[in-house]
Amino acid sequence: MKNSLASFIAGAGLIVASQAYIVNLNVYDNTCAYTIGFQSLELTTNGGALQQLTAYSRQACAGPTTYQGCAAGVDSMPLNVCYDTVDSAGGSNALSSYSSGGDCPN
Repeated sequence: MKNSLASFIAGAGLIVASQAYIVNLNVYDNTCAYTIGFQSLELTTNGGALQQLTAYSRQACAGPTTYQGCAAGVDSMPLNVCYDTVDSAGGSNALSSYSSGGDCPN
């Protein structure tokens, strides 16, 4: 199993702007990671073939999503770029890496 999405949550646990902190989290290919609340992420390592990344507002890898992108391949999210993971319900609480042969989410 490839360690695919190494150290990539930025601004995790944002309470107020002056109290933001960074957490590094590895999400292995084809797994779900429950996290403390976070408002943004930064991909620092690409995943395995066909891997896609999804951030969820609930603390489960199901339900409303706050971000989706490809974690590998020619359409991969650029590395070391900050992505917002906030929707109308607030921030995110879980991340998944999964294999999909379909098009990358926009």
